[in-house]
Amino acid sequence: MTDQITVAAEIVELVLAALGCVLLWRFGFSPAARGVRAPSPLPAWDLSVNDFLIFLLCNIAGQLLFGSVGAAIASRLAIGADAKLLLGGAIGQLGVLAGLAVFHFGFRPFRPSVARGEGRSDFVSGGATFLMLLPLLLLVGKLWEMALERFDLPVEKQDLIELFLRLKSPGLVAALAALAIVGAPLTEELVFRGGLFRYLRTRWPRAAAVLVPAAIFATLHFTLSGFAPLLLLAIVFSLAYERTGRIGTTIVAHALFNLNSILLILAGAGG
Repeated sequence: MTDQITVAAEIVELVLAALGCVLLWRFGFSPAARGVRAPSPLPAWDLSVNDFLIFLLCNIAGQLLFGSVGAAIASRLAIGADAKLLLGGAIGQLGVLAGLAVFHFGFRPFRPSVARGEGRSDFVSGGATFLMLLPLLLLVGKLWEMALERFDLPVEKQDLIELFLRLKSPGLVAALAALAIVGAPLTEELVFRGGLFRYLRTRWPRAAAVLVPAAIFATLHFTLSGFAPLLLLAIVFSLAYERTGRIGTTIVAHALFNLNSILLILAGAGG
């Protein structure tokens, strides 16, 4: 039964990747798509250097402060090491949101989306972004794995995947899934795309504005085997954000990517 679930998951993944290829051609590489390059609806972020540094400081301080509090609380609770790790991660993500709130209400309004369209458009554009990303990730992931093996570098699973594989409690699995599907996409997209990329895109050369935040994003996940796929993921998310002007697009795409990864892991086809 387990083998059948794994095979079914792999078939579904291939079908999704094939659909993503169709969308890539339709919206990215077809003659009609190449002939139309609409200007980005995302305006320049009118923010001084000092205010941007305050933005970064609020996020870092919020995560460090809440993370320390979370670790202190977890150490006093009679729970397992994995549960303590999850509790600390959840409180750390709340710290990022708290830092954004401090910046928004204490210094400058933080509005990373253009005020247009309906909420459902985020789900449509986010879903399309995820599907177009999927075949690229499969290709880059395989090529990156081959490159690591060629140079005798370790191809290890990410810590999050290892944690998922060893968790036995359904409650802890659900908690980790919630952090990965809701918490991480929300905090990471607000900071990296809505903050760092949005600030740099009109101040640095476009290639650098896309690549630098993506490289920081991939590096902070602390996994060599996942660096290239995560770099690609961050680049595509920045381009999607620039094209739509809506941070909800990348939050939805990021959530779908994490959900897809979790389902593959649980089906025995991920990692």
